[in-house]
Amino acid sequence: MFLVDPSELQDGSTVDDVYARKLKESKKTGSGEHLIGRNYGYGQNPLFYSIRTYWIKEPIVVHISDRLIYDGLHRIACAYNIDKDKLIPVLYI
Repeated sequence: MFLVDPSELQDGSTVDDVYARKLKESKKTGSGEHLIGRNYGYGQNPLFYSIRTYWIKEPIVVHISDRLIYDGLHRIACAYNIDKDKLIPVLYI
């Protein structure tokens, strides 16, 4: 099992709480803005709706050595909410 970065676990929150928070943040306008130039082209659209339309283009990076996911939690939360059976591109390093 891969875990989230411990810094994401705020005030005794669980991994499920982290993903719920990331999903909520992903539905805010401009949440995908930082991904421009990373082959997403989201612009001002909320990340959630862009993933629903285009899916995930850039793989989620998983660090095998410490079994942590440091980046990509918003994309994982969106993808699972949209279609939990659809594959997500992953890069193991």
